[in-house]
Amino acid sequence: MNPRVFVLTLCTFAFGSAAFIFAGLLEEMAKDLGVSTAVAGQLQTAYVLTSALLGPVAAWILGRLDRKSVVIAGLVLSIILHLACSLAPNFQTLLVFRAFAGLAGAMSGPAASVAAASLVPPERRGSALAMVSGGMTLAFVVGIPLGSIVGSIFDWRATFLVAASLSTIALVGVVFFLPRVPAPPKREGG
Repeated sequence: MNPRVFVLTLCTFAFGSAAFIFAGLLEEMAKDLGVSTAVAGQLQTAYVLTSALLGPVAAWILGRLDRKSVVIAGLVLSIILHLACSLAPNFQTLLVFRAFAGLAGAMSGPAASVAAASLVPPERRGSALAMVSGGMTLAFVVGIPLGSIVGSIFDWRATFLVAASLSTIALVGVVFFLPRVPAPPKREGG
C-alpha cells in the first residue's frame, strides 16, 4: 500500500476520534457545564450532524480545489476549534464550536478519501478507500478510549486537547508527505 494513504488514514482517525472523544465523560461534562447528561450528549450530535449536512455542501464548494489544500484547511480548522472547545466558558459556546468542528471534519474526511483514490493505480483504489475509511474504525477502537483515559486523569477539557493533537499529527503528515492532488477535471454532460 502507498505510504501516503496511511497519512490520509490519520485524517479520518483524527476526525472519527474527535466526534466521540469525550463519550465516556458525559456525566462529568454535564455537571461542570450545568446541563443534563442528555443535553451534554448534544455536543456529539452537533458535530456529526453538521458534518453530515454540510459535507456535501463543502464538497461541492471546495470540489475544484487541490485536495491537499482542502485537507490542510480542514485539519487547521479542526485544531483551532478543538483548542477553542477546551477553553469554552459555557455549554452554548462549546456547542457552537463543536458544530463548526464538524464542518472541519466534513472538509477533510471526503478530501482525504478522494486524495487516496487519486494516489494509487485504479486497481488499488478500493483498498486505498478502505484504508482511509478504516481510520474511523481505528478511532472507535483507540481514539475514543484514549479520550476517556486522558479525560479521567485530567478532566473533560483535556479530551479536546487530545483531539487537537490528533489533528496536528495528521496535519504534519499531510504537509510533509502528501503531494498536491489536483481536483479531477470537470466532466462534460455529467
